[in-house]
Amino acid sequence: MSNSRFPLLICAIAIDVNPKSKGLHPKSTVKLTTGDTSEHKFFYRKKFGALRWDLKSPREILPGTPFEIEWRTAGSSKPFIVITLHYDDLIERMEIGTSNVAEHKYECDYEHARVTVIFRSMTPDIRPDGMKKICDVASRRKSILDRLGKSKVILETVNDYGGALGSLNPALGSVIGCVQGVYGILKKQDEENGDVLDLVSDMSDIIGYIFDVNQFATIAQLKTVIEEMKGPMQEASQLVMERDQRSHFKDAVSFLTSNDRHKIDNLKARFRRFKERFDRGVSVQSAENMDIIRTQVEKFASAQEEYIYLQELNPGYTKSDPPRCLAGTREDILSTIREWTNDPNSPNILWIAAYPGAGKSTIAFTIAAELERSHRMGAIFAFDRKAGTSPSVLWRYIAFALTREYPNCRDHIVATLKGNPSILTNMTATEIFHKFVADPLQQWNTSSAIIPRNRLPVLIIEALDECGGLGGSSSRDRKDILSHIAEWTNLSPHLKLIITSRAEDDIENAFLRIPHKALSIGTADAVSPQSTRDIQQYIEHRFKEIATDRPYLPPCWPGKTVVDDLTSRASGVFIWAATALSYIEGFPCDKRLNDVQGGTLPSGDVHALYRRLLAKSFSKWSDTELAHFVKLVGAIVVTQISLTPAEFGCLLGMEEATVGNICNRLRPVLAVGNTLRFAHPSFVDFLLGHTTHSTDDSVNDEWSCPEAFRIDPAVAHRHLTESMFPLMNERLCFNICNIESSFVRNAALPQSQVEKAIDRPLSYACRFWGFHVEQTRHDANLASSHVSTFLQEKLLFWLEAVGVLGAVNVAAAALARLIEHTAVEADISILKDALKFVQYFAPAIAESAPHIYVSCLPFAPRSSGTANCYALKFRNTISLQRGRLQDWPAEQTVIRGHDSSVFCVAFSPDGKRVISGSEDRTIRIWDAETGRTMTGPFNGHRDRVCSVACSPDGKRVVSGSSDKTIRIWDAETGRTVVGPLNGHEGSTTSVAFSPDGKRVVSGSFDKTIRI
Repeated sequence: MSNSRFPLLICAIAIDVNPKSKGLHPKSTVKLTTGDTSEHKFFYRKKFGALRWDLKSPREILPGTPFEIEWRTAGSSKPFIVITLHYDDLIERMEIGTSNVAEHKYECDYEHARVTVIFRSMTPDIRPDGMKKICDVASRRKSILDRLGKSKVILETVNDYGGALGSLNPALGSVIGCVQGVYGILKKQDEENGDVLDLVSDMSDIIGYIFDVNQFATIAQLKTVIEEMKGPMQEASQLVMERDQRSHFKDAVSFLTSNDRHKIDNLKARFRRFKERFDRGVSVQSAENMDIIRTQVEKFASAQEEYIYLQELNPGYTKSDPPRCLAGTREDILSTIREWTNDPNSPNILWIAAYPGAGKSTIAFTIAAELERSHRMGAIFAFDRKAGTSPSVLWRYIAFALTREYPNCRDHIVATLKGNPSILTNMTATEIFHKFVADPLQQWNTSSAIIPRNRLPVLIIEALDECGGLGGSSSRDRKDILSHIAEWTNLSPHLKLIITSRAEDDIENAFLRIPHKALSIGTADAVSPQSTRDIQQYIEHRFKEIATDRPYLPPCWPGKTVVDDLTSRASGVFIWAATALSYIEGFPCDKRLNDVQGGTLPSGDVHALYRRLLAKSFSKWSDTELAHFVKLVGAIVVTQISLTPAEFGCLLGMEEATVGNICNRLRPVLAVGNTLRFAHPSFVDFLLGHTTHSTDDSVNDEWSCPEAFRIDPAVAHRHLTESMFPLMNERLCFNICNIESSFVRNAALPQSQVEKAIDRPLSYACRFWGFHVEQTRHDANLASSHVSTFLQEKLLFWLEAVGVLGAVNVAAAALARLIEHTAVEADISILKDALKFVQYFAPAIAESAPHIYVSCLPFAPRSSGTANCYALKFRNTISLQRGRLQDWPAEQTVIRGHDSSVFCVAFSPDGKRVISGSEDRTIRIWDAETGRTMTGPFNGHRDRVCSVACSPDGKRVVSGSSDKTIRIWDAETGRTVVGPLNGHEGSTTSVAFSPDGKRVVSGSFDKTIRI
């Protein structure tokens, strides 16, 4: 087989359900995932048989790309079928076709169904491995004389001496004449078969040439030669196949017609000319491209090394089940965006702002998909309120995407990583943005590299308003990302950035200060006629799907009048329409239509719709049942990763039936998928009591979330925390992962071994309980009995778990937070010592969990309450006879991060932050407890920073430098707010704020003081 590789296109997926499978729910979902992209199709099966999903846009599968197919029926906790296939699996099943749009099938048989993948390729008509069938056809008709064995000798003898024998015995003359005639026919057949085999041999050679060189052909001569050969190749293959079909088992021989003979001679002559022209073209191209080829070979030699460095950069971000615009909708908005992406004279930032649920996300992902199909970089990153979508992850994802698309950027980024392999360890989001996104793009823009306009990048940041989680505009992450967006305007106008968000105050104010193109999506009174038509089309489409899946409904159900009414009520808000239809779909009937249409429900007010749906779904629930609702829904809102219903039940200690009952009633507002997520953040806003911004900025309390359903985040965090301690107390144990030796490092443990011992609920509890403790109210103490048990019996087992989970970095902060929420003095004493235990031994625990018992316990100071408590349980460890410390060392934390000597440090007024200035010309702000970077580096000084101080309110930092200047910085964003202040004639060696923070004093080598 040739090494040539070509793309395949998945066109359809069929699920043929086994009639013997009983109890399968008629409603099911088929999901296709390729790389980072997923899409799914819902089915309502009326009877056993095939479910066929014809993809609207065939999905491209490239060499080395796996893809996954999942079939799940409604109500099942696990999918019935999950198939992971690779490019090579499909290649092995490909049939030889005579058309470049021929379809091929890959079939897999399972207990409940047969799965068939229908695919095709746009390859040349005959592949190198495809020549086998043609060769078999030609060889099947090889020498008949050879197959006659001894009879061949007789025939040859008769042919040679037949004339003499016939003259001796005239009676034999007629017989011998017949035998000689047969021999002549067979010999002619052999010669013709030889001609055909020669033709096939020529075809095999040419196929190899085309596939080996076609992808590298650049000069017109070579391209033309290759294109011209596709016709003769088809003619030759057709001739061989037709000749085989003309004969049947009754025929002794099969002759070439005169027309066949002419075709063979003509084709062989054309193949000879092709080889001559091809050889000349290869020679010309080889001469022209020798230097380029040599450079590429050298780069290929280092590709493996680059891959290792780039994997460190890759944050592993994925977005499952991204939404898409329904075909034919949003054309006016999409057209505007397309024009802007190709207009170098427009600002390089496009801000799409709209009311919650107006369809911003769907538009963003549709544009990203269009860019991908056109082979133009359209990397999209969607913020959400869960963990894992910080600005740091955003810029690492964007940087990694740039390396895959643009060699110039890849070279720059790889060089940066090679220069300092551990550079990513302590980098802030701002540093990542500068070093791995802004700097490579600026250098690329000033280089001589020319990228066609239709290959220039378009980056998309979706749901900016969700950056910072529930903290929103007050979060550090939100401030960081807005400052990065402001800096993007300094890049080339060719480098486009699309941002979607709600029009929240801090975001709106940030955009007022920078050049950008604004695109708003109108709702309510401002809704456009096009948006109204789009929503009507969407509603009609959803009702058609509902009616199709339910044979008892008429095809036109519920009729044009209802469609028009719901379109009017949606007022341009897609999420209103989607939620209403999801509620109706749960039990399609007039009653549910009346629930949505009846009464005085305000048009387009999604919060009012949410309130009505909750009232209808939970109207007869008791106070105890509603308490379960608040506990589960609160956990869904505040957890940092998405979990399945069963995992939430385990984490909260809640019965599976209770979780399932709540989820069934919440189905209209839940996202599709295995995990519990709300379909839209507006429902979370509703639960939290946040108001939406309507056109008149008024809020009607009549339609706000009822108190019985309202979620208080602090209470939700507390409920979750108090559930996690019992879970850890029950499940954590010594050597939980069954590690055989203390010589085994944590990094060497198979992931499957860790996941088998520590499932997702327990893993979540171990990693995140400290975060949830911090989010509870400071005046709220946790249940003391569970905390005491954890500290006295499970503390080291927890450190063992976070060690193998690679989460030791959360341990110190978690213990420090728990001190503030514990009232039992004995527990506080253990916590304070445990904090020092973790700070001192964290490197060892991170390397090898068994060394908690082998090394940390024996080497802890004699006064350590943690060591003394647990040493009695592990008596067979080593014991230090001499040299053991009496108390913990005074040194608490060592902070690293500057690239050169540190010349000055200062505490913030609250003692929680440390400000440092360095010879590397930067200023940084650190967490005094953990040593992690909080803000910085602050860049601006042209020489070493000699002195720093923090303002009394902690919001400003002043710095003095050997560059003879003073600067005042915003401690949150790192921006210069005043300065540089000039005047000193020597290095500024000392700076300070006045007690009211309104003035700054400085001292200098020039022997002066300035205020």
